[in-house]
Amino acid sequence: MTIQGTGWKHDLLLALCATLLVLAINAISGFPTIADLGADNDSMLRLVEVRDLLAGQGWFDLHQYRMGLTGGFVMHWSRLVDVP
Repeated sequence: MTIQGTGWKHDLLLALCATLLVLAINAISGFPTIADLGADNDSMLRLVEVRDLLAGQGWFDLHQYRMGLTGGFVMHWSRLVDVP
């Protein structure tokens, strides 16, 4: 096997080691939540919007179905800040 054939294995091992290091640091610190890091209500709701977008909610669907009454409510925030 050549060096080129084993390059992806080295990258995979490096990514696994980095992931385990991050998990170990979080485990030692007690897995702090985002709320413990100083986030306010607006930041938490923005996170919910981004999670919904990543989960497949449409770009123009600004409803928050998990909040408020049945059917949720329409948010007034733009999705443009969610792009970066």
